[in-house]
Amino acid sequence: MTSRNELQIAFRGAIKDLESTIYVLSEEQFFNKPNAEKWSIAENVQHLILSVNPINIALSMPLVLLKVFGSTKHSSSYDDIVALYQTKLTEGATASLPFIPRGVNTNGDKTQMLNSLSKAYQKLINLFGELDENQLDEYYLPHPILGKLNIREMLYFTLYHVRHHHEIIKR
Repeated sequence: MTSRNELQIAFRGAIKDLESTIYVLSEEQFFNKPNAEKWSIAENVQHLILSVNPINIALSMPLVLLKVFGSTKHSSSYDDIVALYQTKLTEGATASLPFIPRGVNTNGDKTQMLNSLSKAYQKLINLFGELDENQLDEYYLPHPILGKLNIREMLYFTLYHVRHHHEIIKR
């Protein structure tokens, strides 16, 4: 999974799988917070939305503005990005304030939250679909845990991030 098209297919599959897991849950299961330290499924969904929104904003800007973060290097592989993130988690890295779910209404609407998730990730797929393969490697974005990543690496991370939270939700 290295090409833009392969990434688009992988994202569509990951979001579809996540939504399939969540759609069968009751509202009570969706909003239930198991304990003070663990996020509810709704909070996991909100975290995924909060995490992808800055990427969508960045990819909506003229790419030349992303040059401020650096440019041009060979992309690390999906597996390398996953391994780096898992190492950081093992070292104690956690979500920073802008990405921590807040104010999830336990009387909220599961369908509305899932629609927001779907729209946010479809926007991401559309935005990076407009870029050519070279642009995915050429432009950088800051990541709060992993540092500067080029767009392709950020997409690898974001795809893994969806899969990671899907696994958490399934538990």
